[in-house]
Amino acid sequence: MRNRLAPNEHLLASVAREGLGIMAGLFWDLGETATLPPERNN
Repeated sequence: MRNRLAPNEHLLASVAREGLGIMAGLFWDLGETATLPPERNN
């Protein structure tokens, strides 16, 4: 017997693809060093 309160384990491929693309873009942007602000000299 399956638990009715379990999370839905079905996911549309298009939703998964879009989420992966968003997360890949986020990590790509975080990894770029060209977009870092200039260092402050005290």
